[in-house]
Amino acid sequence: MMTLPAQLDAYHIRGLALCQLTPAHKGQMVALQEQVMALLPDPAWYFPSEDWEFDQWLQNGEAIGYLDGDTLCGYAVMTPQSVRGDHSYARVLGEAEENTFDFHDVMVSPDYRRRGLHANFLKLFTEMARAMGGKAIYATGKGATPEYALTYLLAQNGLELGRDVNVEWKSEPTEIVA
Repeated sequence: MMTLPAQLDAYHIRGLALCQLTPAHKGQMVALQEQVMALLPDPAWYFPSEDWEFDQWLQNGEAIGYLDGDTLCGYAVMTPQSVRGDHSYARVLGEAEENTFDFHDVMVSPDYRRRGLHANFLKLFTEMARAMGGKAIYATGKGATPEYALTYLLAQNGLELGRDVNVEWKSEPTEIVA
């Protein structure tokens, strides 16, 4: 079971509460996925998560979300390779699997975008994976906004890309899930 760090001040967003999601949040998670999918200009590259996956994430404590009162504003999932097995990014890519984690299914309601939820999920999961001995991040966007954002977030946490964190850059999301 994954657990949040004891100190969450670095992830505070005014008016929102960060928490580990429970089975009670499943309906809102599914609805948010549907809402986000409907807004994608080309949803063909994204593979929506299935019902059983939500159950697994919630059972294993892998889903983290921001709530505005009782409303789920956004969520993200980090799953250890040992749980994802054949579906883990490292295995799909033929990379070393030990101590790898998949950061996936980031969904933020359009009403809450540009408030830092996605950046905070990335920062939080980087801290959590590092605390559990994580070794690599699989990402797209080298030479573009994702690389610049990741470099900035790592630096804010005293880490350097290439020295403290290994990033396996892929040309597009389908290269990771193909």
